[in-house]
Amino acid sequence: MREEKIIFPSGKLQLEGLYGENTGDQGGVICHPHPQLGGSMENNVVVSLITALLIHGYSTLRFNFRGVGQSEGTYDNGLGEQDDIGGAVSWMRQRGKGNMLLAG
Repeated sequence: MREEKIIFPSGKLQLEGLYGENTGDQGGVICHPHPQLGGSMENNVVVSLITALLIHGYSTLRFNFRGVGQSEGTYDNGLGEQDDIGGAVSWMRQRGKGNMLLAG
């Protein structure tokens, strides 16, 4: 499984993520468990989902929500985190991934 480190915007914040590239327009954005309960993009379920999607030809993006890992900001009770998901989806669409799967 090969992924590259990326940074993408969520409003005025910069979030860290890992992107796995495949050909075609299929993309998968996988969100991690609750940040206040220790969730991060390194969660074993997130990694398993990413691995399966890459094997099946999807380009993938997993990322840390605001305030987790190297992502800027602080936890926002689920409000700003919605923007984070939107930023991730927009980033994937800019790379031609219009057929999008979202999980998490």
